[in-house]
Formats: sequence, structure tokens, C-alpha cells
Amino acid sequence: MPYGEAALRLSPRDPSRASLLAALGFARFATRDYAGAVEAAEAAMQEAPDTAAAYVVAAISYVGAQRLEEAQRAFVCLEKLAPSLAEARMSGQWLATNEDYRRRAHGFFRIAAGLEDAASVPELD
Repeated sequence: MPYGEAALRLSPRDPSRASLLAALGFARFATRDYAGAVEAAEAAMQEAPDTAAAYVVAAISYVGAQRLEEAQRAFVCLEKLAPSLAEARMSGQWLATNEDYRRRAHGFFRIAAGLEDAASVPELD
């Protein structure tokens, strides 16, 4: 994460800034820093509202931060912006090899989609 944060600091006008912010959000999600992941996702969505990855990380991070209404709104935006990406993630296709990360991301994403109850995910207890 320090390298991503440094890249954002050193290149404030980088055209790929939203992608860097989304990547930082995914990294923070991986470390269970859900508040930090939300912060990065919100910055990515503000920077480039048409960046689908920002809505994916927002949806799962909002669930981790127990902000379920915002998670559902992020999911709806993603579904409109990139329906095939939303479908891929709902079917369990994640670009991660870490089993814990994939399990959390998939469960949280299904909660954001309204397909599972937040009470069914132990990490949210």
C-alpha cells in the first residue's frame, strides 16, 4: 500500500488516478481496513464515475464497514455501468488467489446485491 499511496501523492494529475485509487481500495479491503477501503473507493468514484472497479470495491467495502444501504447503491451503479462485470463477480469470478479474500469479497458482494443477509457472514458479527 505504501507504493500506491506514494504514486497518488507524487502524480496528482495522473489520468489513471481512479484506477490507482480503486487498487488501493482493494488492497485495504484485503487487509480488512474497510474504512480505508471505503475512503479509497469513494475517491475513485469521485475521480472517475465511470470506473467500474471503483463500484466493485465500494460495494464490498461498504458491506465490510456495515454501511449496507451504500453498498446496495454501489452495486446498482455497477450493474448499470458494467452488467457483465457485476454478473461475473456474483458468479464468484474474482481476480484474487487468496481464498480468504475471495470468500469475503464474494460474500460481501452478494450482500450488496441483496442476495444474502449480512447476518450470514461471520466477519460482520
